[in-house]
Amino acid sequence: MKHAWILVILTATCVAQFTVTNPSKIGPQQESIYRTLDFASANMDTQCSATLPMVQDMIKALEGDRVNSDLILVGHGIFEHTMVAAFTGNGGNVPAGYMMVIADNGAFFTDKTAKSVERDAPGSATFGGPTGYYLEVAHKYRGGSNAAKVEILLHELSHAVGVAEHDYHDSAAVDRNDKRILDNCGKVLKLAEKYKGVL
Repeated sequence: MKHAWILVILTATCVAQFTVTNPSKIGPQQESIYRTLDFASANMDTQCSATLPMVQDMIKALEGDRVNSDLILVGHGIFEHTMVAAFTGNGGNVPAGYMMVIADNGAFFTDKTAKSVERDAPGSATFGGPTGYYLEVAHKYRGGSNAAKVEILLHELSHAVGVAEHDYHDSAAVDRNDKRILDNCGKVLKLAEKYKGVL
């Protein structure tokens, strides 16, 4: 089976190194982001909350009032590099007013890789097999799944509240940041795996 292991995070200092097209704070993707943030917030236990201090306040700040785009700090867009699911920070070509951006074409919304990723990914990112390529989050959750969505946002929130390591172009740091989420927020991730609705 072929896998494209997802590199989940960029931080503010590295955003200028890649391109996001059609950044937006509206539409069905935005509603999915809100549902996922709300699910994580409602189901977060004390261990996860302690690992991500002030996370409830950060979620409220990201969502704003969900109406006035000037007050909403989270959005989505098409990423040039589909191996990146999301980033926290503002820079590059993303307009002011975005603190966190989720890739429309990344593992938050899909398990499908772009043909360019299949062709260009280094050997460590893809593996051979008869079923084709797909994206995976934290070496555990299939892209586009509820658990993948929650893990991606918890990972991003760990950057937003300042507890994650800088991990752009550092797969070991990505793994350590993911491990912190898996070890300390496992309950909310398990609930997301069992959740029958679509986040």
